[in-house]
This record gives sequence, C-alpha cells and structure tokens, in this order.
Amino acid sequence: MKIEDTAIEKLARTMANAKLGEGDSVRCEGPTEFEINQARPWARRALASLSPAATPVSEAGPVAYLQTNGGARALVDASRRLDDEDRALGWTETPLYTLAKPSPAGGDEIARWKRDSELLSAIQDECWDVRFTNSPNADAGDYNVNIEIVGHFMADPQERVVGENYNENLRAALEQAMTAEPYPPARPIYEEPDEPEDAAILAAIDTGQKESQP
Repeated sequence: MKIEDTAIEKLARTMANAKLGEGDSVRCEGPTEFEINQARPWARRALASLSPAATPVSEAGPVAYLQTNGGARALVDASRRLDDEDRALGWTETPLYTLAKPSPAGGDEIARWKRDSELLSAIQDECWDVRFTNSPNADAGDYNVNIEIVGHFMADPQERVVGENYNENLRAALEQAMTAEPYPPARPIYEEPDEPEDAAILAAIDTGQKESQP
C-alpha cells in the first residue's frame, strides 16, 4: 500500500469514528466498514487539498472545513463553522478546496473501471439476477453472505446459477458468470481455484502413485 493510501485509510477511520466534540473512543469497537467507506472520499479530498501540490480554486471558496481538537477530527460544511465558544475549547479548523487540475487516474484504475462497466453491461444484456443469501457460519456464530448470478432460460430449468461466490465478492461471481457455458445445469458444481500449496501436494501424491505402480 502506498504511503498516501495509508494516510487516507488512517484519516478515513478517524473521521468515521469521531464526532464533533468527542474523541476517537466514541465506540470501543471502532467504526464499521460502511462508515469507513462513507468517510474515505472525504479523507481523500481533505488530504489532496492540504497537499503542497494542490492548487486551490479560490473563486469557488472552501468546499468543506476540517475541524480538529487533539485526536478528534470532524469534516463539516460551511453551516457548521466554529464559533468563539468552540475555539475557546481548543477547536481549530482548516478550509479545504477542490483541486484546479485533479490528477489523472492511473492505468490500473482505468482498466478496473472499464471491466466494471463490462460486468454491469453483462447484467443488463443477459438479464441476470444478482441474489444475496445468508448461510450460518458455525465457527463464528455469524452468517456469511452468499452471492449468486442467476440466468433465465426458455427451457427447464428456467432459472440456472451461472456464477456464484461465498466470500462476498460480487466481481468474482460476475467473472465466473462471464465464462459460464451457454446452457448450464440448474446449479453447476463450480470448482474453487486450488491454492498453490494444495496443487503441490496433489502433484506429489500423483507422482508417488505412478512410481509405485509396476
């Protein structure tokens, strides 16, 4: 992970767990993944605006304000600016601006966007259903989220699973559906990709069996 990515994640986590006037320990269990995802774009914008290379658009004015007090941070709009009482309690704020010339996305990021667009188009073109189900996880006393990509056919069975993933990875389920056979059974048995260690063990067993044969 790049240094700037680490800084974004750290700030996003702090912003997700901090409230105005309270510290990092608002909740002992920390922020949820959803809350961090919500804070991440703001963290990225904040760090970009504070970067020495950033060119502020002064005519448009600040887009937000980063307010800090020790370890507590809050990202607010202009309607929640600090007053004299807040400043007396030790709060400070920094105006944040948009960049005049945002840095272009990298090649890997563009390729991922393009592939996501292809997967999204496939859902529409193939009339796939994306279904989420739960299955109990006995080890943790929790539930796993399963994803199934269901295709529709004229002949029975009219609904067939063309892709699936049991690790909450929608992209993986869609990628599997993209390579499905034209007329699969209702629920094909999709083999999980072997881990390198498993493949080596199986190869060794196979070699030993062949050598032991007369």
